Amino acid sequence: MLAEYEVSNGNNAKITLLTTYPGLLIGSGYHHEVGIEGELKLGLQFGHLTGLPYIPSHSANGVIKSWLSQIVDNDGGGNVIMIAYYFKELFNFSQNDLLGMDWKWVLDRLFNDNNQNTPLSKVDVFLDAFPDKQTGLLFAEDNITPHKSPIKEPIPISFLVVREDVRFNFYFQLKDTQLTSNGTLSLTALDKMRLFERVLCDAGIGAKTTIGYGRLSSDLNQFDGLKFEYAKNVITYKDQRQQQDQKQHKKQFEGGGLNRDEIQVRNVIDERPVINMMAREIEADGWTLISEVKLSTVVRAKVLQYNAGNCKLQLFVKGQTELVNVQARLDEGHIINVMVLEVSGKKGTDNYKITKVKPLRS
Repeated sequence: MLAEYEVSNGNNAKITLLTTYPGLLIGSGYHHEVGIEGELKLGLQFGHLTGLPYIPSHSANGVIKSWLSQIVDNDGGGNVIMIAYYFKELFNFSQNDLLGMDWKWVLDRLFNDNNQNTPLSKVDVFLDAFPDKQTGLLFAEDNITPHKSPIKEPIPISFLVVREDVRFNFYFQLKDTQLTSNGTLSLTALDKMRLFERVLCDAGIGAKTTIGYGRLSSDLNQFDGLKFEYAKNVITYKDQRQQQDQKQHKKQFEGGGLNRDEIQVRNVIDERPVINMMAREIEADGWTLISEVKLSTVVRAKVLQYNAGNCKLQLFVKGQTELVNVQARLDEGHIINVMVLEVSGKKGTDNYKITKVKPLRS
């Protein structure tokens, strides 16, 4: 399903778009820190009335206007304003129409610049954008690693983002607009919705758009197949694991051979061959060598055991035989990515190993 358009009560318009990986970072200049260890850094824009993350109207207005006003190279044929590309592609304007346009006047008309005396009923109004009411999870934790010195190990900074696969509704009050002084060319409210949707998807919105944040998609169902398959596999695995554990525990307790602590240890030992087999399969694509590991390196791991908020992880790192403990709520058996936070020993020796990691969201 592509981007949803909705026009009601004459001029009220809504465009629904989807956030993509790695998510949306809006309002990063706001500071919420209180100085405690492990807190999330950077900021996020929250609505005072709803408590939801939102995109301010002036952000959407500014992004669209700035993007359309860019002067770009016309494949070696001179410079041209960006809005001309969209008019030709979306609305099939002829070359003569484009050449005869006063683009500054057109942009003034679209964004009500230099027309302060124009009645509000005659101009377009940009409203705040909010997550769709059908959206599930909104937030995810992400990390950046600034390198402040070439001789010091960087310290990862954790922050909150609006996760991928979140639908945002952009609201407008749009009117038909004459593009020429003689009234021969015009844009309808629906034309403007098509234009704004395309620009928002092409330009992105919010902070760090150059490295992928804030990218929007008009394909509202692009994650559905992945989510369905993932959920189905997790449910199937957990059901099978639960049934196996129940049978094993019942048999061992009835025989009186093991206590609870011994059973937990035995479960980990029994799972080692499975881990080693999976490790060999992954090794074909190349494991991380322990000699290549440093702080902030991301490696793969498998959750061997979960108990009361603590997990034991097997790292897919050649030369790392020790399990690593981490405090997190993770499902046993899952393969995850983790970031190295602490190492011990001297690099290049047998004592060099990973001692602390942090799970990353998938």
